[in-house]
Amino acid sequence: MIYAETEGLAITLIIAIIILGVLIGIASIVALIFSIYLAVKYIKYNRQKAKCGVAGKDVARQLLDKNDLGHIKVVRASLIAAFTVGNSYSHYFKRVRLRGLIYKKDSLTSVAIAGEKVGLALLDKEQDPDMVKRIRLLPIITFGPFFFIFLVLIGLLLDFLFFNADGTVFLILSVIAVLFYVWTFILSIRTLKSEKKAQDRAIEILRQDNYLTEDEVQDAKDLYHLYNINYILDAVIAFLEALRKILMLVLKIMAKMNKSNN
Repeated sequence: MIYAETEGLAITLIIAIIILGVLIGIASIVALIFSIYLAVKYIKYNRQKAKCGVAGKDVARQLLDKNDLGHIKVVRASLIAAFTVGNSYSHYFKRVRLRGLIYKKDSLTSVAIAGEKVGLALLDKEQDPDMVKRIRLLPIITFGPFFFIFLVLIGLLLDFLFFNADGTVFLILSVIAVLFYVWTFILSIRTLKSEKKAQDRAIEILRQDNYLTEDEVQDAKDLYHLYNINYILDAVIAFLEALRKILMLVLKIMAKMNKSNN
């Protein structure tokens, strides 16, 4: 009777895993389409000269100085930083990083991105509650995926060295790792609120200081909107992947338990 019940649960889990796989596939296709669309817009606006004629690095520098943030540096992102954090504001290192493609360009993309990063610096200066949460959560969000890999590897090592490679410790630590990954995903979604606030602040200061015309403001809003959608889609895919891994681990645990009982 117990075996029949576990067999029925196993079938349900397999169906759920298949459904999640289909959803991940659909979401990945949609995300790919949006990523291509975002890339096209990014390149288009990066070829479109901003009417203010000021490079992104100078926009960021001037806005920071005007708002008593002269201690924050504006730097060109290194090759490693460009692929890891990209265009970003760092509370810890007190700097605004801009990728090489926009650092010296006086394009709409360059001005819009520089404005957004200054917006984050302003929220930090004002101790905005959502920005404070973002800063506190950033280490967890940044290093969460590495911790996931670390736990899985530790599980494999302990199993191999002390438990005759029976898989028990590996499964337990893998479940903990996946749950931690899901928690990291939830925390990362919470940071989107501060990103949206920074974008709104960027539009305000860029318009006020005549770095963008009204037509350019609409294009900048369009660019920000696409970034937000792309971020959410990537986060949803990561969440579905984590959920799928959890179900697969549960299925493995059940198979191991049935094998032990037999």
